[in-house]
Amino acid sequence: MRDLLLSVKKSSSDVLSALLEDFVALDDKKLSSAVMKLQAQLKRLLDSSQGTSTPLRSEHDLHHSTLRTTVVAQKVELRKQKSDLSKKDSAYSEFLKQFYDLIEIYFSDTLINPKDLFLHEVFLYDLKSPHRDVFMPKPRFAIERALSAPHDYLDCECCVPAGGGLDEATLSSTQPATAILYQLYLESGSLINVSDLWSAFNAILNDDGDGDEAQVMALFQRSLAELKYMGFIKSSRKKADHIAKVAWKGL
Repeated sequence: MRDLLLSVKKSSSDVLSALLEDFVALDDKKLSSAVMKLQAQLKRLLDSSQGTSTPLRSEHDLHHSTLRTTVVAQKVELRKQKSDLSKKDSAYSEFLKQFYDLIEIYFSDTLINPKDLFLHEVFLYDLKSPHRDVFMPKPRFAIERALSAPHDYLDCECCVPAGGGLDEATLSSTQPATAILYQLYLESGSLINVSDLWSAFNAILNDDGDGDEAQVMALFQRSLAELKYMGFIKSSRKKADHIAKVAWKGL
């Protein structure tokens, strides 16, 4: 609507004449009578300028704007400058303002904002953010969230942090092995000692000391391979017993 009203401000007299004809054809007696008065006023204005073949233009028309080039501190600056209007163009600008005010009031009184209607979300969809989230998903953010808070996705009691809270940093032996290793990975630096990582991982999953260490080692190696597959870690050339951290959460 704003673009439509701006284009009306820049319309010449020949374009405006055709536009007035369209408004007269609308099924609105009050508007039609007001537009017919403007048609008669425009006709008198055009009759007074029959000596020229060019249409009348308003002060907002691009023909009345010129670019002025100035050099300041060895930098070229472009400025818009309005040229002087003739008496006929000035009169046409005043007439165009009357028509602009008329249709602005008409549209504001006639049109209904669809967002004010009940349940407009059912038939109106104009939000850019959900559109971008659906058609341009963020897989890395989803993976980081799933590994940090697996209970949000699995919806099971065993993955809920100890104490029943929702603290993502809380480690629990009932959480998926890859999620446990990922949270240990977040607490590490850019170079991670695999032996230290294994010790911390084994302490969480085998906290009572009676578990099968071979099974825990298998879970550790599988989780380490999954983190490498997802691009979180890579082998380090500096130290053979270390892995390098590739990605940081949120970056």
